[in-house]
Amino acid sequence: TSPSGGECWKVGEKRNIELKTSGNVANVRLEYSLDDFKTSEAIADFVPDTGVYEWLVPNDVTRNLRVRVSDVDDPGANAVSDTAMRIQGVITLAAPAGGEIWRLGQTYPISWTTVGDVQGVRIEFSRAGFVSEAEPIVESTVNKGYFNWTVPDRITKSAKIRIIDLADPNARAVSPEPFQIAASFM
Repeated sequence: TSPSGGECWKVGEKRNIELKTSGNVANVRLEYSLDDFKTSEAIADFVPDTGVYEWLVPNDVTRNLRVRVSDVDDPGANAVSDTAMRIQGVITLAAPAGGEIWRLGQTYPISWTTVGDVQGVRIEFSRAGFVSEAEPIVESTVNKGYFNWTVPDRITKSAKIRIIDLADPNARAVSPEPFQIAASFM
């Protein structure tokens, strides 16, 4: 049965729940839980036992999701994910996307979108595309989808920005291509 645990699925993805039954099981019930099935949410009821069900991953960002598949006619016949899996929010960096020239001392909007419950973010920048170093722009800010950044005196042709979910540091986005930080003339 899949997911079996340890996986990381992203909010809004379509993922297959794979099930293996034995005996004569006509229809199954699929459900998930964030608390080891003290409570649960239905994924689908009366699903024909074809061995696979395509699931649109919900906005339940967590590190403790488990899936249960049970026989509709015999709920005691079931299988539960061996261990917990994660559902992760998605961050997509919109600007800077690469190729821009941002002048030091000027203010530019860093912008991004999120899918899922991403409440707060950390924003970092690197002069070398995160190959070696990262400098914080802001350690923690509410996720508004933008941050106005006054460009520091860090001239480079290889700058990148990184946005990180404060609740799940593995949920992150980086500028797809480098941008330039250039001198300003008054």
